[in-house]
Amino acid sequence: MTRTGKTRGQALIMVTLSLIAMCGMMGLAVDVGWGYFVKKSAQRAADAAALAGVEQALAQVGQASQFVCGTGITCPTATQCPSSPTNPPANEFDSACLYAKQNGFSVGSNTNQNVIIDANTTKPIPTAPGINADYWVTARVSQQIPQLFSNVLQFPWMQTSARATAAVVASPVPGSIYLINRENDAGPSGTGTDLSMQGGGSITSTGGVYMASTSSGSPNYAGHLGGSSSITSAYVGLRGTGSIDNTSNVSPSPQNGLPDQSNFKDPMRGKGQPPAPTSVDAPAPTTACSGPLCGGPVYDKSSKSAGLINGSSGCVTVGPGTYYAADKNGKATGDVINLTGCVNFTNTNGFGSYVFLGGLNVSGPGSVVTLAPGRYILAGVQGSQNSVYSQSNGVTIQDQTPLNGSGQMVANTDAGEIMVFTDANYPSLYIPPAVSSISSTLVYGSVSVQMGNTSASQFNLHGLNAANGSLPDNLKPFAPTVLWQDQGNSPVKYDSNGNIDLSCGGTLDSPCANTNSEVTTKGKNPSVDMALQATPGLHLYGVLYQPRGGALTMQGSGSVTTPLVIISGSLTMGGSPTVLQPLTNGGPIRRMAALVE
Repeated sequence: MTRTGKTRGQALIMVTLSLIAMCGMMGLAVDVGWGYFVKKSAQRAADAAALAGVEQALAQVGQASQFVCGTGITCPTATQCPSSPTNPPANEFDSACLYAKQNGFSVGSNTNQNVIIDANTTKPIPTAPGINADYWVTARVSQQIPQLFSNVLQFPWMQTSARATAAVVASPVPGSIYLINRENDAGPSGTGTDLSMQGGGSITSTGGVYMASTSSGSPNYAGHLGGSSSITSAYVGLRGTGSIDNTSNVSPSPQNGLPDQSNFKDPMRGKGQPPAPTSVDAPAPTTACSGPLCGGPVYDKSSKSAGLINGSSGCVTVGPGTYYAADKNGKATGDVINLTGCVNFTNTNGFGSYVFLGGLNVSGPGSVVTLAPGRYILAGVQGSQNSVYSQSNGVTIQDQTPLNGSGQMVANTDAGEIMVFTDANYPSLYIPPAVSSISSTLVYGSVSVQMGNTSASQFNLHGLNAANGSLPDNLKPFAPTVLWQDQGNSPVKYDSNGNIDLSCGGTLDSPCANTNSEVTTKGKNPSVDMALQATPGLHLYGVLYQPRGGALTMQGSGSVTTPLVIISGSLTMGGSPTVLQPLTNGGPIRRMAALVE
């Protein structure tokens, strides 16, 4: 009994001491758990703020313009958000601060919170040095949290913070063929038919094939494969109910029922159009240039031909300039400019601008035309002429990047070429006074490259190369385009920013119609056509672009193997196999807002 009395109460002491430790641990767990919750909330707020700021900047600048601090966008340096951000936001800073507040974090005397915004165009991004971006926003969010149980241990506050960086980055366009006509758009093979293949023609592409039409029944399926024609591609996708009538000839099996996502819209939307050269870039005849021909009236005295540049008796050099056909008195006639024999284009700055008012034609067996890197504007045809550009058997059109020893294209390191097919009303295009009186006659014409089916003809061009320092900044968003059809040359109306015009109250499926008389008075709109006669000598490196409503036809019996991305309203093929290889120096890109940290 005595021993028991001496030990009475020891258990109570031990339990009491244990409870103190347990309460301390529980208090620490509560404080740490609450801190973790606030940390996660802060990260969400920082992510939302950074993305909101970048998205605001991208909406302001768009797909093609340059990001310049103080010109359309703001670049705050470690700037604290106000307690009441401007709503609706007036700039990127306002947008970032507003989204931070909407996610629970704002600056104020009673919140113990702080939000700091940095933004700039500098490279590399300080918080993500491995990312190449046009513009970035970093949001830093913090909060002081009063401690409950940890306060006993003289830790009254805990600081939690989060940081996020978002940026405007380049996103590659993944497909090889984009056919963007929709179910209500007329095409050469019927309304709503994006792809029509006949005979033994085939398409093999390393990238995806996308069709925007939802047509699904006879006779106008979104895709029609007749005979033994076939498609082998990385992916074949159709929007909504769109379907192909002969799916057994498609590998892998086509996928339809897809939502109206980016791959069914014009990949070049929002970029506007490749800018025309100024009168300085493509000089009138009074401005000096690097060759004997530097713009102005073209008249061949020996043959008394207007518009003839004749290199039959010796190579002729053509420098940057604005060219137009003229009679012997120097009066503009509007005729097409004809190149024959040996004609070499040249420039001294690594990139030139060449404008042909009346279009361009190359003819004559054995003719060799070599293009220098540059912008080639082929503006208009006159009267009943249907071809902006054509060539016959035995003609070579080439640039300064030859084929390799196996006869295959290789990536160009120079600035590349772009051919723009348009009329005399192309935005900001310089028209010399001598041509002004006849400019209304220089209208849209279809594009026809007639190669024949033998290797005696060569067509070897490389699109714009954004990595080359000679390429003007305002053309870089269009790289690597090699052929471009004016967006005005379409029954579907585009706005000045390169988007489908919906200002009439229409939708993407039923947009505003283009009321330009050049398009509406031609019945079946033959001017929207682009025809490439398939041949082993057809080599195009880059992007072939036509707006929605455009129609591409590839015919002939010779196979085509080329690194090319096709963007068009519809594609008609017959006879020849076509292999679209990848672009080894990068395909078309679109800007997007993304978290990079």
